[in-house]
Amino acid sequence: MAEATDLENGNQLQETEILKANGPGSDKEYLPVAQEAFRRHLGNHFILSTDDMGDPELTIGPHWPFFACMFSFLGGVGIMVAYYISTTGPTWGIWTTIVITLTTLTSYTVTALKNPGIVSSRVFVDDTSFANDKRYCKPCKVLRVNTIYHCYDCDVCVEGYDHHCPWTGKCIAKGNLKEFYVFIASTMVFLMYSIMMTMRSI
Repeated sequence: MAEATDLENGNQLQETEILKANGPGSDKEYLPVAQEAFRRHLGNHFILSTDDMGDPELTIGPHWPFFACMFSFLGGVGIMVAYYISTTGPTWGIWTTIVITLTTLTSYTVTALKNPGIVSSRVFVDDTSFANDKRYCKPCKVLRVNTIYHCYDCDVCVEGYDHHCPWTGKCIAKGNLKEFYVFIASTMVFLMYSIMMTMRSI
């Protein structure tokens, strides 16, 4: 008897809201409907933390092994350069190498973990309402307007999409674009500095 009750409760339909919208700026109408528990689509991301509204804050993208390899490579190069300078160069060179390496790794990690700008509906949406709208993304249940783009590698819509970077494991978009630029700049400084200090010691 208890098992039957649990099964009935597990299959019980709950009241959710259907959001109908004809486009940006249109009136929004919420209609109650009997629907199974709605699960928000967040693609291939591994969610580490969310904010009070349930939006992802820290995520790991589907190509995280590339991030792990690149992180190890950059860290290893930094250690080797610091060791080389410690045997042939000035003391200030060691600390400069450490600072540049930590800046590069920190900006890289923040880029790889920060939410790139995932956009997906928090409520159930009736797909038939947008059957003829090519802008509608069925998995994410949102209209792809303005800068919203569905990344097929991450399998989720993101706002301010720039590109998908496998070396960060995820999309580069509005949420992590600035951090990505900092990472690129610090990496260029790191490479030029390493070459300069190596040539100086020869």
